[in-house]
Amino acid sequence: MTVTVVFTGPAGSGKTFLTYKYGKWLEEELLMKVAFVNLDPGAENVFYKPVFDIRSFFTLKDIMIKYSLGPNGAFIKASQLIAENIDEIFSKNPFIDIDSWDIVLIDTPGQMETFIFREYSNVFFNRLRKITRPVIIYIVDASSIEKIVDMLTMWFIHILIFVKTGIPTIPIVNKIDQARRIDVIKNVIE
Repeated sequence: MTVTVVFTGPAGSGKTFLTYKYGKWLEEELLMKVAFVNLDPGAENVFYKPVFDIRSFFTLKDIMIKYSLGPNGAFIKASQLIAENIDEIFSKNPFIDIDSWDIVLIDTPGQMETFIFREYSNVFFNRLRKITRPVIIYIVDASSIEKIVDMLTMWFIHILIFVKTGIPTIPIVNKIDQARRIDVIKNVIE
């Protein structure tokens, strides 16, 4: 059964770039057949070529105009629209023929809380569980960690994601080269 990796984390944590770099590494070094999925309707550019792109259904700008919403309201509406269009989404590649891929990498919206912590995400994750073995990577931006409480907060959020979704969730620290307090990160990890 194909493994699916869902990248999530706070806005600016590097989800899209990590999705791209990890997928590229899997393709080049392990010769894996990788399917990239973009679920972020607000993405202006992605570094990878998505097999499925939610922007073919709607963009954040489209939603803002159609429903007279601001950006956060539009992200919430986008999550609802994903749930409402779940049958059509899962009738497209890579979902319809998921076993033809070695791994599927899913890049989620920049506003994590508008997707993960809404009931609509359960519709998506429940459907995903039926066809693949998903795992969630929760990305923490190292530059956002100043004190131990910052790191612990991020740790608890990863636990909340696991409890909410029921999907194994792995926290990672990204952009370590930009960390201002590497000592705090090391102390918590050790």
